[in-house]
Amino acid sequence: MKLKNNIYALLSVLCILIVTSCADDFIETVPENNIEGLESQLSSPARVQNALLGMYNDLQDADLYSGTMTYFLGMWADELSHRGSFNTFAQFAGNNPDSENVTNNNMWDAFYDTIFAANNLIENVDPNIAGQDLSDRVRGQAYGIRALMYFNLVRMYGPVPLELVPNRTLDDLDASSNLPRSSVNDIYASINSDIAEALSLLPNGGIANRAVNRFSRDAVLTLQAQVALQLNDLGTAQTVLETLLTAGYTLAPVEDLYGDENAGLVLNPLETIFGISYSVTDGSQISFFFSDQPDSGRDEVGIGAGLNAGFEADDMRQQFLFYPISGTNRVSKYTRGGDGNDDVYVFRYADVLLMLAEVYARQNNPAASGLINQVRTRAGLANVTLDSSNFETLIPAERLVEFYAEGGDRYFTLKRLGLLDAVVQAKGTIFIAERNNLFPIPQNELDNNTALTGADQNPGY
Repeated sequence: MKLKNNIYALLSVLCILIVTSCADDFIETVPENNIEGLESQLSSPARVQNALLGMYNDLQDADLYSGTMTYFLGMWADELSHRGSFNTFAQFAGNNPDSENVTNNNMWDAFYDTIFAANNLIENVDPNIAGQDLSDRVRGQAYGIRALMYFNLVRMYGPVPLELVPNRTLDDLDASSNLPRSSVNDIYASINSDIAEALSLLPNGGIANRAVNRFSRDAVLTLQAQVALQLNDLGTAQTVLETLLTAGYTLAPVEDLYGDENAGLVLNPLETIFGISYSVTDGSQISFFFSDQPDSGRDEVGIGAGLNAGFEADDMRQQFLFYPISGTNRVSKYTRGGDGNDDVYVFRYADVLLMLAEVYARQNNPAASGLINQVRTRAGLANVTLDSSNFETLIPAERLVEFYAEGGDRYFTLKRLGLLDAVVQAKGTIFIAERNNLFPIPQNELDNNTALTGADQNPGY
């Protein structure tokens, strides 16, 4: 694992303190093996709150939901295309990245930076200092975020190092670079354990008991349903999703979900279960890479070939996702290329409806049609009948236009249903079946992690 920025900062503080002490004290000092700072960061309720904000700041990283992760997953599938000049992007659009792809390495690091921050909160928040209520809420959110990070990692890279404790001593700096890849089964066991811990700590759910930009109990339940569906545990998925069905969420009007030409995307309070907030002083890069030059962007990533044909006639969503600028269509869900003032959805209520629709359809439960039709009616479309004979066609098609350019949902959906191979081959790019649509483990990780060798690289790279 890379040496975390947090550790560098703590070591820098420690070195300054040592150097500025008197010479005699310095000569007589016995070297300390403990890294100071982790506990002192959490020595009051206010500092605990600041550390929690630090974890969400890591989640805002431009290489996660508000940038690289969304671009690379979308370009790997047929959702997005590469229009610009970045070779690291071109590799993923062509389904042939190499292990030294710098942007892939940055995304890997961003996942583990967020995990490090979560580990610190889980391990070091003391209820005797923070109070039991604050301690439970902070640690519950940290468990949930850590589970989300590993859920993304295992689906994108397969087996990965499973780091569950923060670095605390100088020896840990080496230990953190000495973690082997854990099996997929062990990673999912850890994810489900974290979900259970989060649910035991966070207060009751419901739309009135959550902030849209915090990982609430309902966000944990949504994640639990996604994990269960991924593992084909339809019983758990159904139970959890039916709970969320009565939690007070509703579908917002399409025009209230996304940004327009002037106003950036703002998380809709009616539909958002969890999202990531940005501002003019703390902006994302997602619109910058989607926008063209007249809208303060670089037009690096565009819509996938033929995507407009994926929309049925009169689908209201299309007009709010694409509009012509300088004679070309571009992604217009995010509009603030200049200052990055676009929020990003992670979980919306529409996902609850479509997941439960799929669960019911697999069991030929007639209630499936009513759920998918709620989403379609909101978009101005006619009803369909959904059952076990057509869910592998209707569900991916509906999810594509509903969650377009939101966190790589297209890639994850196609891969879960065993449809991604065919989609990649249809693109006409490089297709190597043994890769199993996994990304390469970054070469930087293989070089610096003493528990890994070249043999740990994913097949096909």
